[in-house]
This record gives sequence, C-alpha cells and structure tokens, in this order.
Amino acid sequence: MRLKKLEIVGFKSFADKTDIFFDKGVTCIVGPNGCGKSNVSDSIRWVLGERSAKILRGSSMEDVIFNGTEVRKPLAFAEVSLTIDNSDHTLPIEYNDVTIARRLYRTGESEYLLNKTVCRLKDLQDLILDTGIGSSSYSMIEQGRIDYILKADPEERRFLIEEAAGIAKFKAKKDESIRKLERTEDNLKRLNDIVLEVQKNIQYAERQAKRAEKYKVELERLKSLEIKRAFLFQGQIATQTSQLNEKIQFQKNELGRLETVLSESQAQLAQQEISLRDVLDRYQQKESERYGVLSKIETNEQKSQFLREKKIEIAQQRGQVLQEQDQVNQSLGAGQQKKEEMEKLLKTQETDLSSCQDRLTQVQTTLDAHESSIQACKEVLEQCRHDFLEASQATIHTRNEYQRHRSLKENLDQQCKRGESETSRVSAEIAVWDQRLTNVTQLIETNEAEYRSLEQKLSLIETQLSEQTRTRTAQEEKIRQIQLSIKEKDSRLRVLTEVDEHQETSFHDFIAENEAEQQGLVRDLKTVLKVAEGKEWALDIALGHFVRSVIVQDLPTAKTLAEKLKARRSFTTGILLQSFLPSFASLPDAEAMYQSAGFSPLLSFVSPASGWEEAVSRILGNIYVAEQFPFQFLEAFLQGDTRAFLITQDGFLFTPDKKIFFWNNTNRMEFAFSRSGEVARIRQEIDQLRLDMTSAEGNLEGVASGQRNLLTEAESSRAKKTELLIARESLETEKKNIKERLAAFQQEMDLTQSELQDMVRESQEIFGKETHLEAELRQKEAEESRVHGIQMEKENELQSLLSERENVLLEVQQVRSQTEQYQQGIHHLQDSMRLIAQHIAKDNDRLVFLGEGLARFDAKDVELAEDESRCHGMAQEYQSQLREVDLSLELLRQEKTEAETRLEQQNQAIHASQEKQKQIQEAQHQISLQIMDLDYQFKNVAERLLQRYRLNLTDLDPQAYPFTPEELQNVEEDIARLQTKVDSLGTVNLLAIEEYQELKQRYDFLVAQKKDLEDARDSLMEAIRKINRTTKQLFEDTFAQVQVTFREYYQTLFRGGDARLTLIDEEHPLDSGIDIVVRPPGKKLQNMSLLSGGEKALTAVALLFALFKIRPSPFCLLDEVDAPLDEANIDRFLAVLRSFVDTTQFLIITHNRKTIAMGDSLYGVTMEEPGVSKIVSVKVRSGDESVPGEDLHPSVATEEAMRAIQHPQETTGAVTS
Repeated sequence: MRLKKLEIVGFKSFADKTDIFFDKGVTCIVGPNGCGKSNVSDSIRWVLGERSAKILRGSSMEDVIFNGTEVRKPLAFAEVSLTIDNSDHTLPIEYNDVTIARRLYRTGESEYLLNKTVCRLKDLQDLILDTGIGSSSYSMIEQGRIDYILKADPEERRFLIEEAAGIAKFKAKKDESIRKLERTEDNLKRLNDIVLEVQKNIQYAERQAKRAEKYKVELERLKSLEIKRAFLFQGQIATQTSQLNEKIQFQKNELGRLETVLSESQAQLAQQEISLRDVLDRYQQKESERYGVLSKIETNEQKSQFLREKKIEIAQQRGQVLQEQDQVNQSLGAGQQKKEEMEKLLKTQETDLSSCQDRLTQVQTTLDAHESSIQACKEVLEQCRHDFLEASQATIHTRNEYQRHRSLKENLDQQCKRGESETSRVSAEIAVWDQRLTNVTQLIETNEAEYRSLEQKLSLIETQLSEQTRTRTAQEEKIRQIQLSIKEKDSRLRVLTEVDEHQETSFHDFIAENEAEQQGLVRDLKTVLKVAEGKEWALDIALGHFVRSVIVQDLPTAKTLAEKLKARRSFTTGILLQSFLPSFASLPDAEAMYQSAGFSPLLSFVSPASGWEEAVSRILGNIYVAEQFPFQFLEAFLQGDTRAFLITQDGFLFTPDKKIFFWNNTNRMEFAFSRSGEVARIRQEIDQLRLDMTSAEGNLEGVASGQRNLLTEAESSRAKKTELLIARESLETEKKNIKERLAAFQQEMDLTQSELQDMVRESQEIFGKETHLEAELRQKEAEESRVHGIQMEKENELQSLLSERENVLLEVQQVRSQTEQYQQGIHHLQDSMRLIAQHIAKDNDRLVFLGEGLARFDAKDVELAEDESRCHGMAQEYQSQLREVDLSLELLRQEKTEAETRLEQQNQAIHASQEKQKQIQEAQHQISLQIMDLDYQFKNVAERLLQRYRLNLTDLDPQAYPFTPEELQNVEEDIARLQTKVDSLGTVNLLAIEEYQELKQRYDFLVAQKKDLEDARDSLMEAIRKINRTTKQLFEDTFAQVQVTFREYYQTLFRGGDARLTLIDEEHPLDSGIDIVVRPPGKKLQNMSLLSGGEKALTAVALLFALFKIRPSPFCLLDEVDAPLDEANIDRFLAVLRSFVDTTQFLIITHNRKTIAMGDSLYGVTMEEPGVSKIVSVKVRSGDESVPGEDLHPSVATEEAMRAIQHPQETTGAVTS
C-alpha cells in the first residue's frame, strides 16, 4: 500500500486545483518560508480525519478554506482527495485504488467521501485502523510534534507503543463493549423496576377484569330490553305519523287549486306589464330625442364662444410678432460691431506668443548643460559610498565578534553565579518537598476518616428512606380507594337524581306558580311531611300514586288546579282536598293487637309542617308499619275488625278489605321519599369521604416532604463523598508527583555541579579571544572615518549643482506658463468670433419667419368671420325642434299614468290569493313540525342506543327482538331493575379484560427480555476480559522489542550513549505511562528538557525509527524534522532513513540540501501570485548528466528546483509546473 495522488482545491493557500503525484521511495517538497509547504502536510492530515483546528494551525475549522487575497475573492469550500494504491489489499476493501476525500463548506457543512461515495468519519477511521496511517499516527511527524513526544505526559506517550503494537482496534472494540455493557446495565435496572411495577398492576387488573365481565353480562340484558322498547315506540310513532300525512295530502290538493287561480291572474298581469313597458319605451325615446336637441343647442353655443375667443387671441399674437421684429433688428447691429473688435485683439495676441517661444528655447539649452554635470558628480559619489559601505561592514563584523565574545563571557560568568545559586535553591527545594510529602500523607489519612463517616450516614438515610417509601405507598393506596368510593357514590347519585327529573322539575314549577296565586291554599305534600330517617319506604307505600300530590284547602282551588293540570299534561300528580279527607275513629282493641304484633303508627315517624297537622292525620291516620310481617297474627287480622293499612319493610301490604299485596322492596328508585333519603345520605357520605381524602393528601404531602429532605441530605452526602474521592485522588497524584519531583531535584543537583565546572573553563578561553578582537576593531574604525570624509565632500558638491538646476527649472516653468496663457487667449478669441457669426445668421433667419407669420394671421381672421355666421343660423333651427318634442312628451305622460293604475289593481287581486296560499302552507308547516317532533322523539330513543351501546336501530331486525306478554307488561320495571344492578357496580373499566391480557403478555415478554439482557451482560464481560488479555500480551511484547531497537538507533545516531523506555507502573502495563531516559555520549543521565534542539530531534527520530522497524508504516510524512540537525547529524539521519526506503514511502518537507538530494522526486512550492501557492515538479534520475526534457541528476536537482521556485516562468526542460 502506498500514496499515489493528492488533489487539493481551496485548502488554505492552494486556491486553484493542484495535483501532486507520489512515486515509490522519497518525495521531497521544498520552497521558501511562508510559501505553503506545510499546507501540503496539513491537507493530508485533514483528509485523514483530523478534527482539531489547533493542530492544523488555525483557530477554527473554517480557517482551512482559502480566504482570498487582494485580487482574489474567498472560496466557498475546501476539498482534499487522497488516492491510495491498495493492490496488496492492506485496507479491508476490495478496490485496488482507494480515494479518500473530505469537503468543508464555509456554512459549516462537511462531508467525507470514499471512492466518491458519501460516508461517515467513523467508516474512514475503521478502514485505516491499525494500518499505520492516520491523522495522529507516528507516521506523520512535524517539528512541533517532536517536542510534543518528548514533553508529553507519560500516559499520553504510550499511544506510540499502542499503535506500533496494533491494539487500536482492540481498544476500539473494548470501548464499544464497555459502552454496550453500560447501556445493558442501565436497561437491566430499568427493566427490573418495570417488572416489579407490572407485577403489582396484574393483580389489580385481574380484579377489574372479573368485575367488567359481570358488568358486560348485565349490560347485555339491559341493552336487549331497551332495543325491544325502542321497536315498540317506533310502531306507535309510525301510526301517528300516518294520520298526520293524510292531513298534509288534503292541504296539498287545496294548494294545487290556488296555484291554478294564481297562474291565470299572473298571465293577465304580464300582458298589462307589456303594455306599460311599450308606453315607457316610447316615452324614453322622446326623452332621448329632447336631450339630443338640447345637446346640439349647447354645442353650437360653445362653438360660437370659441370663435370669439380665437379672434381675440390672433390679435394678441400679431402684436407680439411686431414687437419681436424690432428686437431682432437691434441684436443684429450689435453683433456686427463686436466681431470687428475681436479681430483686432487676435492679431496682438499672436505677436506676443512668437516672442515667448523664442525665450523657451534658450532656457532649455541651459538646463541640459546642468544635467550633464550632475550625472558625472553622482557617479563619483556612488563609488565613495561603496567604499564606505565595505569599510563599515568590516568594522561591524569585527565589532559584532568582539561584542559576541564579550557577551559570551558575561553570560558564562552569570551562568556560573546562577549555577551556584541553583545548587542552593535545589537543596532548599528538596527540604520543602520533603515537608510537603509529610503534609500530603496526613491529609490523605484525614480524608479516609471523613469518607468512612459519610458512608455510615448514608446507610442510615437509606434505611429511613425505605420506611418513608412504605408509608407513602400506603397513603397513596388509601387515597386511591377513597377516590374510587367517591366515583361509585357519584355514579349512584347521578342515577338517583336523573330518575323522573323532567316531571319533578315541571311539578315543582307548577306548585311554585300556584302557591303564589292561591296565597297559601296550595301546598306540595312533600314539603308538609318530614319522615324519620330509614322510614321513607313506609311513606312511599302508604301514599302510592299520591307521592307527588298537592294539598288544597277548598273546592274552587281544587277545580282550578284540575283545569290547569288537564291543559298542561306534562306530569302526573294527585290533588288532596283537605276538607274532604276522611277522619279515622280510634279502635282500642285493634290498636292493641297492632302493637302486640309489632306495628307502630306511621304518624309516630312523621313530623307535619306547622298548620297542616290535621291534614296529615287524615291522610296517614290509619297506617301502621313494622319491619317484618307477623304471619302468626294473620288469622287474627283476617277475622278481626281492622280498618287500617299494615305495611312491612319486607314487602307486605295488608289492606282494610282483607287483601294482602306484596311490593318489590328491592327497587327503591321507584319510591320518591326513599330516593330523596338515599340522595341525602349519599351526599353526606361523599362529603365525609372528601374530608378523609383531604386528610390523607395532607399526610401524603408530609411524607413526601420528609422524603425530599432525606433525598436532599443523601444527595449532599453523596456529593461530599464524591468530593472526598476526587480530593483523595488529587492528593495521591500530588504525593506521586512530589516523589517524582524529589528524584528530579536530585538529578538536577548532580547535573548543575557538572555544568558549573565546564562553564569556568570555557570563560577563560573566551577572554583571550576578546583582547585580540579589541585591537583589530580600533584599526578598522580609523579606515571607516577616512572614507566617510571623502564621501561628504562629494555630497556637498552635488548639492550645489542640484540647487543651480532648480533655479533654471523654475525659469523654464515660468516661460512655459506664459506661452500656454497666450495660446489659450487666442483659442478663446477664435471661439467667440465663431459664436457671434452664428448669432448674426440666426437673427436674419428669424426676421424672414416673422414676416410669414403676419400673413398667416390675416388669412385666419377672414375664416373665423365666416364660421361665426353659420353658427347663428343653426341656433334658430334647433329651438324650433325642441318645441315639437315637448308637445309629444306631454301626451305620452298621460297614457303612462292610466296603464300603471290598471297594473296596481291586478297586483292586489294576486296578493289576496297568495295570502290564502300562505295560510294553508302555515297549517301544513305545523303538521310537519308535529311529524318532526315525533321523529325527534324516536331519534332520541335511537340516539340513546347509539350513544350508550353504539347500535344503529335501522341496522337491527325487529324480528330478532320479539316481546313476550310478560316483558310487554313489565318492560319499564325490568329496565329500571337492570339499570340499578348495572349502576350498583359503579364505574367499570370495560377495557380491563384486554388490559389484563396485555399486562400478562407484557410481563412474560419483560421476563424474557430480562433473561436476554443478563446473558448479553455476561457475554460482554467475557469479551472485555479476553480483549484485556490480548492487548496486554501485545503491548508487553511490542514494548520489549521497541526497548531494544530504540537503544540501537539511539547509539547509531549519537555514536554512543544510552537510551531506554521505562514503565511508570510495571504492575499495570495497560494503564501505565511511559518515560524516556537518555544519556548522550560523555554525559550523565539528563532531564529531557535540558537537551539541545538537535539532541531532542535525534532522540525523537530514534524512537520513531524503532517503531518503524517493529511495525513499518506504508508511508511516512516528515515536516522539517531535520531542521535542528547539523551537517554530521544529517548524514547519520539520512543513512538510517535509507534503510527504510524499500518498505516505506517517504514524503519529506525540508530546507536541507542533503535531504533534498536524497529525493527520488522533488516538488517545489512557490507563490508566483501573492497569497496563492503553486506546485513546481522536478523529476530526478540516477546518473551523471541531465538532459533537457528528461530526469535530472541528484547533484543538480536541488539547484534546479530552487531556481524553478524563485522564477517559475523561466523553467524549461525537465522542470514542469
């Protein structure tokens, strides 16, 4: 695998499309600073997925798009494509050529392409994973990255070994497995909570489902009876509708007769309208004729007025023309006089211009002589300046050398002093860090004690929370039960209040209305009676149909109420006339027998209203009640003298005529007093339940508040616990760093003492050189002063000549200015004379035109007089026509009035017929309303079925719902009984059955899901353990190999010395950082920061070559890595580099000529246009000579490339761009 082609468009300074082709071996890119060489390496790093703008030397990713120059506009996007030869199928893809592309728009949108197909960044990263290439791989190294490798933390440096070991894909799989494991654990926790919740819901749903089954059975029976009742009601409505339709048919026949009469009248009316329209048309025609004559008269008058105004206007214009003739004659005389004066002045100006031109020629000759003298003086002065510059440079060079040696000595002296103070400082630092180590150890012990205390506190809080949760659950269940009870009682209350609601309302309105009219003579029976709680059933049975009754005090009032009830027919009621109510005599024997049988007078349970005691006594005086009927006294009741009604709560009624009647005591809804009592009790129970719910909600809020406080306290403790953990980790890290610093300070102490001895010896050598340079500097300063004196003499002479030339130039400018003034005056006079001649010609033409205008005015006066005479004759003719038209209009007006009178009489006859027709239609409409009312009543029944049972009555077959005689008699009672049964079940969730089945299925599904998640968790944990074993083995093997090869390349590049890699934590290699320890030849072990730039570069290069040897990369990009190296180190660097050329393709950005000479192909980067980079390619071949148009020999390739970069337009032969 190798790079084949790089295509750049709009990336940084590459505004135009640029193609770079890569061959095997080494490709070098050269060019001056700032021309855009490093942009090539940035483009490769960017297309391979780099997302850090800082690494790409920008502040934001938008900075990679070409931002324009002074002459070019910014581009809207940047695109880079990299083509890779994949013939060996190193990349896991079937194509031999793989093109990776990245595109970024200025709007922020970006996309990645693989072989021109849009893909994700993750797809590209997976493709190049563990291939040795990538935006952060060790195969792409620039000068700044060398410092990063050496200065990075040990943990950051381990990525090099990991990449060489090829464990990146294992780490990616491990990270993905950990993420999956975390998601699995989260899902498993949520699933456990859901399973527990579903288990609770299933038990409740099962009870609700059984209740719903019972409800559906009763509701189905109720639905069947209501359908039968609806079909019965439908038959009754059909009969009434048929009778009403017969009436409508009779009225339709009558309407047909009236339509015939109306048609005949309307035909006569139409004939009369035609006659009237004819008269109107003739009248309008005459009106139009009259308007036409009036219009002609007005037009003729306007024309006469126009002719008079026109004559006046022509007279005014003739006067203006005569006045203009006088003005033109005066202007013509003045123009001739001015033309003669200007001809004289022109001759004088031409004479003065000739004199100025002669003077200008003389002054110009003098100026040329001065210019020759100045040029000769400048040449002599330039030679003097050159001599002075050489002398100054020699002096400056010597002075710089002297100052450099002097500065070196001062620096060495200062470094010696700093070395001595550094030794003292390091000793003090060691003591300080020893004390800090002791302090940190004590802080760690304090932290651990606080952590244990917080764990105990959290355990206690969790226990309290569990207790609070149980209490809260109990309160929530209590509230739910109360809410359910309230709903059931509300439903029962609604059923009780809806029974006979319409009739009750009408009855109460009727009572209120008549109580006001009769002034207390009328009273509702219910308002008179107040029964003891629990005895309402006795009043209902005792009163029977008279439960809804009124009590009146006289006969006239009774008759009035009867008439009103008959007229209203909206409810059922009874009338009790107080004066005619029977009174009951006391029978002591019978009352004793009733008491012995357990009966009590009903009056003892009733409290009558004030003033109505006698009426109540007559109504209820012979009624006795008991809980159960005493059948052992039945024979005595039948044989004895009983005049009372005996009523028992278990359903028996014994009448005075010895009859026994059984009443249904289960359906209390049929009884008014029972219903009222039950409504009152239910309302009291609902009020009490609401009070209980308010109390329970208050308790629940108290428990919830306690929970929130505990949770807040627990969260605070956990946060503090986390802070302690973080603080402990920070303290442990600080303790570790302190130990490392102590070791570093000890090494620094040894190194500082060694360097101090070297600096004293070097200072003595520099002092000798400084004395010699001081004498040489004095000699060269004297020579510089002599040459400077000669230069100043020549400069004074040149200044004098320049001053004389300035005076001559001033005179030349004055003469030229005067000549130009004379020329401008002559041109101005010539232009003025031409204008005057043009004005004279125009005045002559104007005089001719004005004479012709006067002749035209005379002819126009004659024509206007003739037109005025004709208009006077036409006016008399038009007045005669107007009188004839007015006479005809008066006759037509009389005829129109007669026709309108006849038409009005016919309209009145038609209106009478229409009124009769409207009355019949109104009667027909009333019958239609009755039919609609019947239809509405039936629709209400059908709508009830539709709303309650979702049944459409028209879709049902009446034969499927036949009536038995028993059902026909008791249909209303059966419906009420079933309705009570259904209502007694309260609010029922009919979906409970399906919900129960769904919950059961869901529970089974969740249990299976839980088993799958547990299996997946175990599988992921095993995969992670396997990956850890594999990566540990690969890392340890690779680390050992890199350790050996790093030492070999270090000794090769440094010609000795020693280097090694160490693990910070050898017991945990997968998490351990890596440290670099080096010892250059002849030196002790040193800190990496104390190495020179060249030593750092060689150390990093040795490590990179060691990695390449263990795991060669298909290609390597080196961006000015050789910049810090001197000539000797460059040779050793290139020697090692050659050993990898056969296995790795190198792309090197460099300024070093030796490195350039090693390249198999060269690319130069230049900026022919400012701000826009351009590529110049140079092919290199082996051999001894270069031929134009062919490859160049390496020995001349560098010079040819640099020439092509500096002057790309002059390149020929093998240099192409």
